[in-house]
Amino acid sequence: MSEIIKTKFEQFINEEANSSLNLKTVKITIPNISVLKIVRNKPLYQRLTKLKLKLGDNFEEVDEHQLAEQLRMFPIAGAKIEEVK
Repeated sequence: MSEIIKTKFEQFINEEANSSLNLKTVKITIPNISVLKIVRNKPLYQRLTKLKLKLGDNFEEVDEHQLAEQLRMFPIAGAKIEEVK
């Protein structure tokens, strides 16, 4: 009986790990230097991306939670963000 519980538990852990890996590719567009300075100098925006952002298009793979935060915060600074399909 304990072997069945152990295998069910392992299946549950594997499913949880796979569901948290819903990665999406996003394009962050920085239109000008003033927006770039805002994004680079604020710790909030540094936390939202692993990239060292540059002018123009920046591509990154993020999970759903990070995408939601980025979609909410980057437009406030003046950057455009969209999900690439």
